[in-house]
Amino acid sequence: MVRAYDRNMAVIACSAMLAMVAGCSGKQVTTSVQDQAFMAGSVMAGSGMSDSSMSGSGTGTSGANQDAGQEVRVTDLSMAPPAASSDAMIESSARSARLAAVEAMLADIYFDYNRSGIRKDGLAKLEANARLLRAEQNWKLMITGHCDERGSQDYNLVLGERRAESVKQYLEDLGLPASQIHVASYGKEKPFCTEQNEECWQQNRRAHFSIR
Repeated sequence: MVRAYDRNMAVIACSAMLAMVAGCSGKQVTTSVQDQAFMAGSVMAGSGMSDSSMSGSGTGTSGANQDAGQEVRVTDLSMAPPAASSDAMIESSARSARLAAVEAMLADIYFDYNRSGIRKDGLAKLEANARLLRAEQNWKLMITGHCDERGSQDYNLVLGERRAESVKQYLEDLGLPASQIHVASYGKEKPFCTEQNEECWQQNRRAHFSIR
């Protein structure tokens, strides 16, 4: 009886142990909702960081290479000089031609030996010159005084200036603006005629006009 009892107890103990082992092997391991979300977020965050860092790094490098290979030029149009119109160029050319024609018609004024006063024949010429100049606008007139070869250079420079000044004063009396008339003296440095006779010397004692 004792042996039968012991045998039964051994069988019951073995059955219990087998049941426990079977229960452990079949038990499922569960996690909380928070744990599952945390684990999923960690994986997604890790994956996202990796992709963004790789994508950002590639984009940044490509952009830097593109910027480095391109030259950016900025043109300030406000500083560019205005282009001259064809009409303005034509007008300027026409004005230059008119002034050249007027200059060719301005008559020289001649003086007596060692004199700077305007002679009677010179008065009519100056009146005709004034009429030509009034027909144009925005001109500058240069009157140069000249002398014959007799006398010193210093003396003739002074005499030539007096001759040019007397002509300038008469043109101002005729109504031409003084601000547009300038004078200079060459003395005997630029003779019109180089022969040594009275006729030639007379041609050198003059006031000459140039216009621009």
